[in-house]
Amino acid sequence: MKESEKPDKTARNGRPIVSDALGFGKHQLQDFERDRKENGFVGVSFREDKDVPGFYQVECSSRGVWDRYVRHRGNVDKNRTSGAAVSSQGILNAQEKMLADFERRKEQRRKLLGEIE
Repeated sequence: MKESEKPDKTARNGRPIVSDALGFGKHQLQDFERDRKENGFVGVSFREDKDVPGFYQVECSSRGVWDRYVRHRGNVDKNRTSGAAVSSQGILNAQEKMLADFERRKEQRRKLLGEIE
């Protein structure tokens, strides 16, 4: 086990770091598990939020594991309180995806309305 992956008892009073910011929906669990395993993330696990069924939080065993996983996901953690922000590239990617989805749905509506009239 790498030094950075060993539990850091000084981080978060010896408790794991649990993040909603990196969380995801149940429909994405298999994808995130596969990615976690393929990239060798030891000390990263996913747990269902007890207050929001179907939403999974990310749990990291130490600050070093947290830092590595945040970077891997394309996020940044500037406040060091386990909140993660999306990187500039992540925002651009999301914007492109949303615009493409909007155009696709707009075209579907046009076809549907054309069939109804």
